[in-house]
Amino acid sequence: NYQKVCERIGRLKEKYSKAVIGYHILHTIRTRLKQAGLNYRWETIRKLLSTHGRVTTRLKTESGKTIYIRKCSEPEPFPKTIYWIIYHVNLKR
Repeated sequence: NYQKVCERIGRLKEKYSKAVIGYHILHTIRTRLKQAGLNYRWETIRKLLSTHGRVTTRLKTESGKTIYIRKCSEPEPFPKTIYWIIYHVNLKR
């Protein structure tokens, strides 16, 4: 059916668009880190950043509603350095 084919093509376009955007973000991060003298593989970067997380606290009110509070944990020194580089190192052309 033509409509199903069009829907499938639309989903594929969306999936590949996200992959391309993700690749460009990854490339920019690695380029900035390399310019700062940190030449790590992406797997290594992910492992080093895995210590930084996000915590969700769920609270029930007296009326029965649920409140969610999300907070980032305090990053360790190395992830802080990586974040600083990503946000402050300008790409050289």
